[in-house]
Amino acid sequence: MDVTADMDYFNRKGLSMRSFIALILSALLLITACSRSGRYPKDSKQFAFFTKLSAVMPSLNPAKKVDLIKTTKFTVNSNDVMPALYRNLSPYEATIQSIPKEQLMSFIFRQINAEGEKRLLEIAAADNKISVPKDSVESTIQKIFKNMGGKEQFLKQLTTDGMSLEEFEAEVKSNRIIQKYIESVLFKNITVSSEEILNYNKQERFATVRHILMMTQGKSDSAKTAIRQRMEEVHARAKKGEDFAKLAKQFSEDPGSKDKGGLYEKFERGAMVPSFDALAFSLPIGALSEVFETPYGYHFMKIVSRTRETRPMDKVREGIVKELMKQKQQAAYEDQMKTLKLKYQYKELVTAS
Repeated sequence: MDVTADMDYFNRKGLSMRSFIALILSALLLITACSRSGRYPKDSKQFAFFTKLSAVMPSLNPAKKVDLIKTTKFTVNSNDVMPALYRNLSPYEATIQSIPKEQLMSFIFRQINAEGEKRLLEIAAADNKISVPKDSVESTIQKIFKNMGGKEQFLKQLTTDGMSLEEFEAEVKSNRIIQKYIESVLFKNITVSSEEILNYNKQERFATVRHILMMTQGKSDSAKTAIRQRMEEVHARAKKGEDFAKLAKQFSEDPGSKDKGGLYEKFERGAMVPSFDALAFSLPIGALSEVFETPYGYHFMKIVSRTRETRPMDKVREGIVKELMKQKQQAAYEDQMKTLKLKYQYKELVTAS
């Protein structure tokens, strides 16, 4: 199961962040947790798979252990992320060379950073003295066995992924602790007021835009500078009146909208990353944005239309509360990540170039 991919090849919808909190809280994350295991045997299919994948990203050469993220508290290396990468990418092995490199690298770097952020959350939970009962962990493990066709079947899958039962049990415990920390500490005081609900309902609820993306995930600073320059050149052409849809088809790297001329149609407020969402719902209809940056890369957009919610309040209140809670939770999580990364000098050691 793939809970971290961010492109159409991996079953997400373009720039949507709707599964962001689920990535952290869902019990299913336990099944995709990364292993601390060593390298794969040279005669294994996993070794062959990563040998092929290392043509795209040399740091994933299975014959080596390469540090990917370094902090003052821990280091994430290639062995740590290989089991989850293998589980998520091996189904595409036969066609992996046909997947655009930018999309593949985007997924890989998201997986690497997911592991790094998970370990930061482990530290935060420990600092807050978070613990979970042993029987609660065991109950979770038994539920996973049942959902995956029984213990024997699940252990076979663990072996395939290169993960021991002991490692899996430790991951279950870690994820339960992280979940408790997020719910009882990080999100503890987040609430939504009646005034916020009313104000939200007065706003335009859905937007349609065309946009162009040039991805920068995993790129070096020099590569990002060059990408920004190319994006500014395309932006200048759009500003002079060239057909936006044609420019998007030619230059955009977003698989969710590229073939549709950059079109994202009637998406709900809060569905996109914050900087994208803010522009989509604040610029005048017909306006062209300046070039802006998100975790995916550099963008600019043209506003096509916006509409308001037409259903009565009693039909939409619950959805509004969920949306506002999600927005506040996401902001709290991102703020915490910024704080922890700064505190522990979080540094990515590899780039896509």
